[in-house]
Amino acid sequence: MTTREALHKYRESTTGEEAHVRVFFFHAHIYYDPEGPQKAQMLALHKKLQEDFKTDPDVEVHTLQEGAVGPHPTANLEVLFTRHRFTYMLSYMTFHVAPTFSTLVHELTADQLGDHTTRAIWLGKQLQVKPELLQKMDKQSAEKGLSEEDIIWAVHSH
Repeated sequence: MTTREALHKYRESTTGEEAHVRVFFFHAHIYYDPEGPQKAQMLALHKKLQEDFKTDPDVEVHTLQEGAVGPHPTANLEVLFTRHRFTYMLSYMTFHVAPTFSTLVHELTADQLGDHTTRAIWLGKQLQVKPELLQKMDKQSAEKGLSEEDIIWAVHSH
């Protein structure tokens, strides 16, 4: 489930484990050109994703971002999913998302820079995220003294 309670319960059950074992949430960002023919394709894909996952408690299909937001270089559709759906979602995106789209899949941890760069998976052409912004986000989280769980929850649906 994509609830904070599910996140907390999983992280409690993995206390003491290495960081990569404790990952619970993932994001997929499917990038598109909002000014070109990809916009119509993205609208259709968004509708298909909403329909395909409307009853899946481990997947959230978020709204379309019509432009570059945060560290992301262009418009995108964000999909949140849990580790329980990781393999399925990678397979789904491989076979249902046109290869003309670039898709970034990353885990959600307290290390936003690492999540979006060294621990990221790309389907299609790799785009450049904004590392300076990710570093700034990581620094601000540390300065605020946020726990890893608080950071994860804050970015789970940005």
